[in-house]
Amino acid sequence: MERNKLYTVTKASSDNVIRLGDLIWLSEDDTLNSIMYMGTCLRKNWDVPGQNDFQVEPCEKFHLGDCHGVPIPLRNRNYIVTDEEMIEKAQKLYLINEMKDVKKYFQFLSSDIIENILKDLNIA
Repeated sequence: MERNKLYTVTKASSDNVIRLGDLIWLSEDDTLNSIMYMGTCLRKNWDVPGQNDFQVEPCEKFHLGDCHGVPIPLRNRNYIVTDEEMIEKAQKLYLINEMKDVKKYFQFLSSDIIENILKDLNIA
């Protein structure tokens, strides 16, 4: 792994401290940093059998940015989501956010009718 480059974990470590799907990077001082699960870990603690057997690939969705000297992941502007399942989930989440106040707007309808509307929209 290159220092200060963001990676996606494609295979978790045997002890599952470094987890599948996490975003990690190696600092200048060889500290392993994790966005989602582990936090930070010194090389002497992560570069040991059973924990250093994870696999990574360069992260396509994010890059490592800087915020007042603190490294943070930033979304790549040129990343285009092509995963149909991910797009469908995002669309459903959008609908849920748009419809969460449906009862407020349709107070005159019975709750059964509202529930049927939500079921028809697949967001109940």
